[in-house]
Amino acid sequence: MSITWQKWENERLTITKKDGSKQVMQSRKMLSVKTGTMAELTSELCDELGSFALHLFTAKWQFMQFKNLKENLPTSWVLTVADFAENYRCVYQDEISAAYYQYKQATLHPIVSFHHCPDCSEMMTSSYVCISPDLLHDAYAVKQFQQNVKDHLTSTGTEIGHLVQFSDGCAAQYKSKSPFMHLALYESSEERAFFGSRHGKGPCDALGGVVKKAAERYVMTKRGLIRDAKEMFDFANDHLTVDPCHGEDGCHNKRIFFFNESINRSSDLTNEAVTVPNTRQLHAVKNKLNASDPTILARKLSCFCTGCTSMSGNCSNRSHVEGWRTIPLTKPGVLSTKRRRSSVAEKSRKKIKKARPQPEQSRKKIKKARPQPNLRKRTKRYVTTVKLNKSCDNVQLFSHIN
Repeated sequence: MSITWQKWENERLTITKKDGSKQVMQSRKMLSVKTGTMAELTSELCDELGSFALHLFTAKWQFMQFKNLKENLPTSWVLTVADFAENYRCVYQDEISAAYYQYKQATLHPIVSFHHCPDCSEMMTSSYVCISPDLLHDAYAVKQFQQNVKDHLTSTGTEIGHLVQFSDGCAAQYKSKSPFMHLALYESSEERAFFGSRHGKGPCDALGGVVKKAAERYVMTKRGLIRDAKEMFDFANDHLTVDPCHGEDGCHNKRIFFFNESINRSSDLTNEAVTVPNTRQLHAVKNKLNASDPTILARKLSCFCTGCTSMSGNCSNRSHVEGWRTIPLTKPGVLSTKRRRSSVAEKSRKKIKKARPQPEQSRKKIKKARPQPNLRKRTKRYVTTVKLNKSCDNVQLFSHIN
């Protein structure tokens, strides 16, 4: 007896370009209808259950570690959660039809931090929203937004002995060789932990929704206009900021906004980084301080038990969590050679070099432009004179050459 079931599978699609010259093969998830016996359906289901069980365990474990660290955060530690929100679309209450296709957007990157108050040592929850007109969500933008938060925490007297950031596993933003290189180059102790795949919902999603909904309500009620990212920041900074220094209620809850006009994407050592093997399986990464070359420490699961937070190395979850593995981010000797070459080049630049004499210009006879003929002297002008006699009886007309 045959039965029918549905399954999401990767299928290759043939896409023809507009010119019709090339065909590109792409793989997409498609819902396929399959027909077979009960034994075939059971076999496919058993094959999928193995990876699905590991997926659920990883998601549950990572969220449990986040909750445990939040409730038992050490004094000098800072816990943050970071995630990009959907871009805010600048809309109008009364707009023409053409404005629907010409709207501007603003990037919103919420970051929620948990740390101890520098005055009373109680737990504080600070919400930060970084706004920028730059719509490219990459590792460079994340690095600049993180620096905004760290600078603000430092300016308020918060000690950052060790920073732990939870986020999803997006490769372009948090989990690839570029953000790993940024992490390895930090001079302070930092750690990255990643939620399970497709289980990254957290406080950042709520924060982004609150800000965008407030901005939309502000525009739809005709209290003002938000036409670009700068006006979005001005509105949020004036109406949504919650800072204890301004006398707001709840001195241990903040909401601060930052505006970044542009993102610094200058060349750095990320071009020399190599891909870390099995990156998708890693859910805990931290930097290795005082290393000769950029190096990270990684393992498959996070752990914030008493032994791990005290840095003693006595992990109480050894049956589930493996030890830290040292992973270099560059090929051996690549950076040391480049640094040596750069130092030699820098020394050579400091030497005073005599300017080479410029070759003398060849003496060429420059023909002088012939002066234009004086047309005023050569031109004959005929002037007509009207002469009247005293009695004005007759008029005489005669011409002469001037």
